Amino acid sequence: QSLRKRKPLKLKKQNRNLKKRVKKKS
Repeated sequence: QSLRKRKPLKLKKQNRNLKKRVKKKS
């Protein structure tokens, strides 16, 4: 869990946005 928490939140948000964009485009 520690490793997961270490990941930057910004990256997580960007990844989510990217996934959403791809889904919309599809």
